[in-house]
Amino acid sequence: MDYIVGFVSISLVALLYFLLFKPKHTNLPPSPPAWPIVGHLPDLISKNSPPFLDYMSNIAQKYGPLIHLKFGLHSSIFASTKEAAMEVLQTNDKVLSGRQPLPCFRIKPHIDYSILWSDSNSYWKKGRKILHTEIFSQKMLQAQEKNRERVAGNLVNFIMTKVGDVVELRSWLFGCALNVLGHVVFSKDVFEYSDQSDEVGMDKLIHGMLMTGGDFDVASYFPVLARFDLHGLKRKMDEQFKLLIKIWEGEVLARRANRNPEPKDMLDVLIANDFNEHQINAMFMETFGPGSDTNSNIIEWALAQLIKNPDKLAKLREELDRVVGRSSTVKESHFSELPYLQACVKETMRLYPPISIMIPHRCMETCQVMGYTIPKGMDVHVNAHAIGRDPKDWKDPLKFQPERFLDSDIEYNGKQFQFIPFGSGRRICPGRPLAVRIIPLVLASLVHAFGWELPDGVPNEKLDMEELFTLSLCMAKPLRVIPKVRI
Repeated sequence: MDYIVGFVSISLVALLYFLLFKPKHTNLPPSPPAWPIVGHLPDLISKNSPPFLDYMSNIAQKYGPLIHLKFGLHSSIFASTKEAAMEVLQTNDKVLSGRQPLPCFRIKPHIDYSILWSDSNSYWKKGRKILHTEIFSQKMLQAQEKNRERVAGNLVNFIMTKVGDVVELRSWLFGCALNVLGHVVFSKDVFEYSDQSDEVGMDKLIHGMLMTGGDFDVASYFPVLARFDLHGLKRKMDEQFKLLIKIWEGEVLARRANRNPEPKDMLDVLIANDFNEHQINAMFMETFGPGSDTNSNIIEWALAQLIKNPDKLAKLREELDRVVGRSSTVKESHFSELPYLQACVKETMRLYPPISIMIPHRCMETCQVMGYTIPKGMDVHVNAHAIGRDPKDWKDPLKFQPERFLDSDIEYNGKQFQFIPFGSGRRICPGRPLAVRIIPLVLASLVHAFGWELPDGVPNEKLDMEELFTLSLCMAKPLRVIPKVRI
């Protein structure tokens, strides 16, 4: 009964808003038939709705590379080919560089100091410059190389204690990524490996915030309702963020009292640049959150594809044994001699980009994209998932075929728009230089150290690769495997 009353109330509010403020935009990209008021929302939430990414792929094939969708009172544009992505991320890079935060992320004071959700203003430019020239600089990353190798080694050592057992790797991969980021941020591990723990640590808080951000929120589709926080997501996000701050606030105070003349991590750099506590908290959150989730998901997808394709796994193992040796461990210095490893990582990112539907770019001024008019204030999304599987650019696009990258000049720099796992232009992911180090390091370490079997005698080719899309793209069913010692 409460659900019905709520739905009727929302519908009446939406109808009133629609009648009074109905937009008069013309020359928008093509759009599938929509319901009055709720738009295309029923296509996504009805019982027989296809998964969101399948839905987006289907309508892009039918209506073209640039489409207009209306979810409730919120209109968005979706670009689903490399040509459309180029116009959004390169041709109109500046005018489409704005942001529109999801309602649950609009928590004070964090949102006022966010880099991720900020428009491309002077504060954003300062933050991005620090990330690029100091925190994720070649110099800083080289200085932290041994820490990353130690973190990867700790994961291997822990899994060694589980040899022969059926294990789920997801939480450990997430924790490994958190520890890498912990050393980037303040030179400390932030996750301890264990079988089971009821303690609410950083891993559970970060994961909780990511899940909250991916939950259904009616305010995303009916913005006039955002102030009411009907699902309690904003309140929940605020509570989790405050608990996170308590974890690191002591370290921040100690560093302020004893400044490091030679900055060795993010905290030192931010203090040296006179960032206040709110700016530091926002930067920390936007490093730990997106970085831990996306990196660990890619590693899980890559390992799953290799297990499902034993010939590819054998080829990678042969390369690792030849270059690294059976009695040594994988180092980042080996990367230049491991082209098949790099190809496996790229192929995984092609199929499962870190952010499948990129964080929306808000139109700062009315502009033209592919001959269509994009009005000021509208969100524009780039569908990296569809672009990476476009048959016009990729032969057998659904097949895991790392060999396609062996003789290719395609890189992670966002310049070749058929492959943009980190985005492109001024909003390209600032953590890209770290990701392309830690993902191959951990993946190679796991492949080199262990043999992997599926439990219950399940054949490798029957491994369930169903996708689950929230803020990022993960395996719908966590990878369950049995590790066997190799080295």
